[in-house]
Amino acid sequence: MATFTTYAEPLEPNHAQMKLYEMGTLTRLPGEWLGDVLRRTGGVYEIAFPLTPEFRRDIREAAELASDAELREIAERSAVPVSLEHLRHLDPLTRIVFGARLWLTPAESERLGRPRLELPPDPRTTVLVDGGTAPDVQDVPMGAIAPSGARPARTLPP
Repeated sequence: MATFTTYAEPLEPNHAQMKLYEMGTLTRLPGEWLGDVLRRTGGVYEIAFPLTPEFRRDIREAAELASDAELREIAERSAVPVSLEHLRHLDPLTRIVFGARLWLTPAESERLGRPRLELPPDPRTTVLVDGGTAPDVQDVPMGAIAPSGARPARTLPP
């Protein structure tokens, strides 16, 4: 069943987005200073994360496939709340990253024509969280751009 999640986490040196920045894939330093985010929200530990029209379309398609009313409702929003409460202990000068993800099962990925996530990562387009690129072998761990290695993510387009 498709799952929609949000995240907010500190940007650590070994974070996947930092690795992409160091490789030059991302052209600006990822994330924002926690203090800047809190100034913008008036000290509230929650942000409204905007959903692009393309991402909303993906969510809507997954909702229709699964007959999921909650996903359908999320697809109608222009933004979703992301809690920062778990970051209260951090210094305001900590850089944080936040966002949203849509996890699809292998069957849903196939039915929606999305890339299969179970395949070994392509070493030309995948950055591993622990650094470097995936070697061209079958037993490499799933890849790379899921923050904190939480779950496998899509590889970068070729």
